[in-house]
Amino acid sequence: MVHIRKLVKSGTSSHTVSLPKDWLEKNNLSKGDLIYINEENNQLKISLKSKKNQKQKKEFSIEIDANDIGTIRRKTISAYINNYNIFTFHGKSLNKKLEELKKILDNFLALETVEQTATKLVVKDFLNLEEFSIPNTIRRMDMLTRSIITDAKKGKKETDALHIRDFEIDKLFFLMSRLTRSNLSSPGSDITNIDSLSTWWLAKNLESVADSAKNLSQHYSNEISRIYDEAEQYYLECIKSYVKKDKELANNLINKRIDLLQKTDKVKGEQKFLLKSFIKNSRNIAKIVLDSD
Repeated sequence: MVHIRKLVKSGTSSHTVSLPKDWLEKNNLSKGDLIYINEENNQLKISLKSKKNQKQKKEFSIEIDANDIGTIRRKTISAYINNYNIFTFHGKSLNKKLEELKKILDNFLALETVEQTATKLVVKDFLNLEEFSIPNTIRRMDMLTRSIITDAKKGKKETDALHIRDFEIDKLFFLMSRLTRSNLSSPGSDITNIDSLSTWWLAKNLESVADSAKNLSQHYSNEISRIYDEAEQYYLECIKSYVKKDKELANNLINKRIDLLQKTDKVKGEQKFLLKSFIKNSRNIAKIVLDSD
């Protein structure tokens, strides 16, 4: 919503502007409270950094008797990435679904059970988003993705280790989704909305590359070893273009994708599909660089 205000001269060298009443009430502001004004290019952003550490209480509650486990999973993920911090699951079938519920909750960082009965489970989020940096989270996802790509060549004998690392990447992706939404909804964020969305898209493609590599480990053979090595090198070059913000390299890599995809046409079955996904998601990383301002 756009609010239009007139500047009012309030002294020899200062001016004032009124703030919308509903915004003041929404943020519980009154006379004497401090606000922060950040200058960005030709814009002024008003933020409440002084109240940044006050974690807003958001409760999510779901009746598990009325929902299947898939629905419970989707709704819980949605609540988590939207920064809900108290999760309540209640119903007579709690004990029956408890193991599946805990598998869902294991996807998220810093959740702890604070109450549990035969019909009710309450889990609290102790995550402090200020302790996490988006660049560091992206680096961790990249490191895990690289290790999955490398070890996938060892085939099925690495299945357990690959699943553990892939699970860690999923956790970090949910964290990235949460950080992104937090930045988008925070008027005092140091990260622009465009950068937030671009970084989320990067994280999504990192997760997808890791998934493709993990699944390829179940189908890895000498038949695909050469094209797989090329796909691995392609991923590393795409990451390099992102880190260095090298648009020329990114453009060359986008063109190179066509040749790589043609090579995968010689591969059959599930291997072909997974290799194409691997390459396309890597290409998306280079496209982020090319589309950046």
